[in-house]
Amino acid sequence: MTADFEIYYVETREKKSAKHDPEQSITIETIGDDLPYVIQENNLNDRYYILMGSSLGATVILDAMSRKQVDPSLAVLIGPNGKFKAPWYILTLTWVAHPMVYHGLKPIMKWILKKKYLDIQSDPKQYEKYAQSIDEAHPGRIRRSALQFSRYKIWEKLGNIHQNCVIFTGSKDKLHGYEDTVRIYKELPSCQLIDLETNAKTHSIKMVNQLKHVLR
Repeated sequence: MTADFEIYYVETREKKSAKHDPEQSITIETIGDDLPYVIQENNLNDRYYILMGSSLGATVILDAMSRKQVDPSLAVLIGPNGKFKAPWYILTLTWVAHPMVYHGLKPIMKWILKKKYLDIQSDPKQYEKYAQSIDEAHPGRIRRSALQFSRYKIWEKLGNIHQNCVIFTGSKDKLHGYEDTVRIYKELPSCQLIDLETNAKTHSIKMVNQLKHVLR
């Protein structure tokens, strides 16, 4: 994308690399509250700019737009989540376990991800990406954020969004809930939906070419 776009990559506050002392609240809303500062710091308020996010990042952008925190010229959303579903036993374990127990749970989490939430045959690269995310996650932050995100739903906020949006989705991507993505698309007043079938393709040069075609 850097061949055609000026890119600002934002590492959000739940990531291991984020520095906030003391530890700040980690919710969809508070992550979105950080975006105006990023936009102001890079002098983007008076320019044409695109906000682009994948999965959690896409939901954060939608939520921030609904609360008038940001006003992008275009929002590009890859597999946005209307809600964050997790098995009750995972949430219960997350609630009662010490964050350091997380390291011992990594193999179990990867196994559940592979068996229940991913289509390995259609998109083997998706498992590799999320397995890496599990390995690199901050134990304390992932515990706090998982408990917060599990209560979140976007549906009542979609009517407040007026910006132009493009959603890239994968109809074979079981993790991001294709049906929920289609529902988001239908409830946004100005939105285009592009199905690239797999999560890997929504993060590929094919997605970039499709986006450039939309912007022509």
